Amino acid sequence: MFSILPRSNSNPNSLIRKGVAFISTYYLGKNPKNDLFPRLSSIRDLNTNVGQVLDQWVEEGKRVREQEVQRIVRELRSRKLFSHALQVLEWTKIKGLFPFSSGDCAVQLNLIGVVRRLNAAEAYFDNLSDEEKDEKTYDPLLSCYVREGLIDKSISHWEKMKNIGCVSSPLPYNNIMCLYAQSGQLEKVPDVLSEMKKDGIHPNNFRESPCMNSYGERSDTNSTEKMEKALIALRKLEKKLDKDALGYNHLISLYGHLGNKVEVLRLWGVHKAVCKKQLNRDYITILGTLVKLGLRQC
Repeated sequence: MFSILPRSNSNPNSLIRKGVAFISTYYLGKNPKNDLFPRLSSIRDLNTNVGQVLDQWVEEGKRVREQEVQRIVRELRSRKLFSHALQVLEWTKIKGLFPFSSGDCAVQLNLIGVVRRLNAAEAYFDNLSDEEKDEKTYDPLLSCYVREGLIDKSISHWEKMKNIGCVSSPLPYNNIMCLYAQSGQLEKVPDVLSEMKKDGIHPNNFRESPCMNSYGERSDTNSTEKMEKALIALRKLEKKLDKDALGYNHLISLYGHLGNKVEVLRLWGVHKAVCKKQLNRDYITILGTLVKLGLRQC
């Protein structure tokens, strides 16, 4: 897309203004009234029937395209308007505007877990066809189990995913590490990391796990007893890291979710001294963790 931006010798500020104008026109059109997203995102009453708003849009002679729906759902989720996003997907499916892929089903399952909780998510998953039950839809159900703190169900689902070959991304590993973090079993995190490496799964940021994000907001992290237990476990984990840069990234994220800025900075210093060379993922981890801590303290 950016290759079609006009070349210019203008100053950087001018280029930025032109880029913003171009992107706004590219995504929204010259008239903001022609974009569906502002109409949906402006709804603040959670009891509003989003489907009726979409029906009105169609009655005005405007189309709803597949890519637009995906973009709208993504934006609504980023603004934590989960109920709105779920209703958009449900309306789309009822109207049969386009066939749902397993990826679309996965997004809907995740939203159902957030909005209507576990029982509704399980029922939705059970009603999926065999073709729709793949790694993309198994992942969000695992996230639901972990988010609810259901250890036995989480492990059982995790084992089933491995047995049927539905574990090829870092997300389920992140969720299981999140499960151990929530339940105070931080000593088991290195075993999951080792299994990930053994299975040839390229890791991403642990802090990106939706369950770890929710873990950081749980009120029980304020318990002095649990906090002390977690810190002791993290120190034990640190002794096993040696020069494992990925392990340092995960520990930095864990300290961040515990709200311990001092330990985050200390561990970052150790990371730089021990691992010598830092990669982009290392800087992304520390910067993201510090931003989250900064926002929490504001």
